[in-house]
Amino acid sequence: MKTIAQNAILEEVVALHQAWLKNKNDGELANFSRWDLSDYDLSKLQLRGATFSGAKLRASRLQGIGLIGADLFGADLRDADLRNANLTRADLRGASLQGAKLNNAILTEADFRGGIVQSNASTAKAKTNLTGCTLDYASLERVQMQGADLTGSSLVGANLAGAKLMGANLSGTNLSNANLRRANLSDANLEKSNFVNAVLEEASLKNAATRDTNFSMAAMTGAVLSGLDLSSCKLDEANFKVSFENLPVHIKYALREHERWIESNGHQGRQGILMEEDLRSVDFSNRNLSAIVLRGSCLVGANLQRCTLALADLSNTDMSGANLEGALFLGTNLKGAKLVRAKLKSARFDAVAIWRQDGSSTGALQVPNLENADLTGADLEGIDFSPCNLANVTFDGQLKSRTGS
Repeated sequence: MKTIAQNAILEEVVALHQAWLKNKNDGELANFSRWDLSDYDLSKLQLRGATFSGAKLRASRLQGIGLIGADLFGADLRDADLRNANLTRADLRGASLQGAKLNNAILTEADFRGGIVQSNASTAKAKTNLTGCTLDYASLERVQMQGADLTGSSLVGANLAGAKLMGANLSGTNLSNANLRRANLSDANLEKSNFVNAVLEEASLKNAATRDTNFSMAAMTGAVLSGLDLSSCKLDEANFKVSFENLPVHIKYALREHERWIESNGHQGRQGILMEEDLRSVDFSNRNLSAIVLRGSCLVGANLQRCTLALADLSNTDMSGANLEGALFLGTNLKGAKLVRAKLKSARFDAVAIWRQDGSSTGALQVPNLENADLTGADLEGIDFSPCNLANVTFDGQLKSRTGS
């Protein structure tokens, strides 16, 4: 590892910059453009505002260095050690930071967007390369990382509140315990990334790629999730609700038409039929979903608090972890439904009279049907199942094969 003392010119430029920092009438702003400073030890130097455009700093030791507002456009920082460095508002467009260590670094409002990099006679647009970087517990508030490549990087516990990550490649990235509140990850690649226990409240993940992404225990309240395919994601204990506005167009249309159908007593709109749809974590609270057909759909973690589900077809649905507190199940078909760890406190199950189209009574009653349903670990406080068909129902691993118990 080379030191400043081994390079007289470098030593002089640094000394002039230190003088400039104290009094701009003295000294001179450092300009290291295109310098080769690879394998140098510049730790703890204060080089605020200095220019390193196109410089080579590969494998340099830059621990605790002060580079506030520095120009590092197109710089080569591969394998550099920038732990605890201060790069607030630094220009890192088109820079290569592959394998760099940035643990606990301050990068607030730094610019990591792509840039036009010139090399001899050629000109190319380069993405900022942060692949394999370590940014654990770094401060990255309001950072600009649009289109940056962070494949395989580690950002454990990093603060990315308000970060702009549109179109960034975060595949295989570890963002566990990171703060991404109000961050914009629209169109980003999040495949196989780890967001365990991360904060994504009010963040935008619109149209992001989420194959095999782990959102377990993530806080995602208010997050924009339109255009996401969550079917392969891990969502264990994730805290988020998909609002009506963020639902796919065809689902919103079907629900609106169903509401019209209910309100007009079948004269307008049409019955909602949404079989085998992905409706996990959707907020349906307080809605009248009577006679809707959701057969085989995924409602894992959905919010159905105080919903009216009279004569609804919920057979073979997966409602694991769903909130059904205070819901009204009148003649509802729940045959084969999975209600593992569902919240059913104060829900009401009752039979409902069957009427003919002309409004006359058939004299028959339809009871709630829970045949073959799985209620393992469900909260059943205050529930009266006496009106129900409970054939082969599983309660905490135990089958109860009787009607009304």
